[in-house]
Amino acid sequence: GIVWAAFHLAEFNLLLEYAPARNMPRYAAAHQATLLLATLLGPLIGTLIVAQWGIPAALVVSGAGRFIALGVVSLPRRTPRESIR
Repeated sequence: GIVWAAFHLAEFNLLLEYAPARNMPRYAAAHQATLLLATLLGPLIGTLIVAQWGIPAALVVSGAGRFIALGVVSLPRRTPRESIR
């Protein structure tokens, strides 16, 4: 609901801050395509995991994915708009 809406707004704002202005349309398109692909594939893969191994396995896979994502977002980043200079 409202939390996901806030999350997507925040992540798109980060994209606007960090992406080079000259390539903004390409970055925005790649962002949206990746988001929509994940929205399509996530439930499909989750359903397959539940059907094959059960709900606990799906929760373990989901948790592992979230920890991987936490590691990725914890990586050092350059300052916004640094790539333009």
